[in-house]
Amino acid sequence: MRLLNYVLKRLLYSIPVLIGVTLLVFIISHAIPGDPARMMAGQKASREAVQNLRHSMGLDRPLPEQYLRYVAGLAQGDLGKSIRNQRPVLDDLKDFFPATLELTMVSMLFCIAVGLPLGVISALRRNRPIDHTTRVFSVVGVSMPVFWLGLMLLLLFYRDLGWLPGSGRLDVGLSPPAHVTGMYLIDTLVEGSGEKFVNCLLHILLPAFCLSYVYLAIITRIVRSAMISVMGLDYITTARANGIREVVVVLKHGLKNAMIPTVTITGLSIGELLGGAILTETIFDWPGMGKYVVDSVNFLDFPAIMGFTLVVSLIYVLLNLAVDVLYAFLDPQIRY
Repeated sequence: MRLLNYVLKRLLYSIPVLIGVTLLVFIISHAIPGDPARMMAGQKASREAVQNLRHSMGLDRPLPEQYLRYVAGLAQGDLGKSIRNQRPVLDDLKDFFPATLELTMVSMLFCIAVGLPLGVISALRRNRPIDHTTRVFSVVGVSMPVFWLGLMLLLLFYRDLGWLPGSGRLDVGLSPPAHVTGMYLIDTLVEGSGEKFVNCLLHILLPAFCLSYVYLAIITRIVRSAMISVMGLDYITTARANGIREVVVVLKHGLKNAMIPTVTITGLSIGELLGGAILTETIFDWPGMGKYVVDSVNFLDFPAIMGFTLVVSLIYVLLNLAVDVLYAFLDPQIRY
């Protein structure tokens, strides 16, 4: 019951946060110089035509009124209509979200499958060659710009070696799988097409690694630091003195207690991967929300920009809540 009350309170507290996000993004997006009505009508359109278009889209109304109308639409589940294509923003996000979610999940799989073992091994082999190598790997990952890494991956694996495809989710000659989830890796398995599954897997490897490298390095460093702290505690020494196997000591007594900071950074990383896919999707021409919002920014499509930001902010709030709830399962001493 206490946990339920805590969850409900956190959800209520998130409402002002989301309202603040919408207000901040609304002010910033409208401060960008340019006229979306002029871009939509074309440079050769008459001034009267542009004014009529601005009036029809409500862009000639005072900014406070535009914002209140937008918030009123949000209360009814309406994210507005895209200026660029005149479609509901919610429909656009539904179309592009599965591609971004698929890329994020594969990237997070990279982070956990590689970062967790590397962090544990580095902690257990502290100040040895494997530890030094892992630390260099982590520092490089944290320091490397995503756009530069993406370009280098394309040059090496696509242009020079020709091992992996360079862009898109599927080869041009292959038709997309039947829409079930919108995530091609799952949909190709449901369809039973092994050729398409392998092709989709090859397409996602480069962008997933590019997107995950920074967070993979962060998770590795966090796991290493937490494991070093835990493995030096008295109860670990006691467990070893009682003859418990080392693998049990490391996994059951050490890693479990080192997971709280790891879970925190992992939960935040998922939200950052969703919101930070903008550069990666642009470089690899990945048709997800990141590329969608870049095109929207270029077109001064305010509703699309705000819709994207609001969705990512909501995911952040829910992930933070999920992380806090997981604490109680990892550490029985935590109560709400």
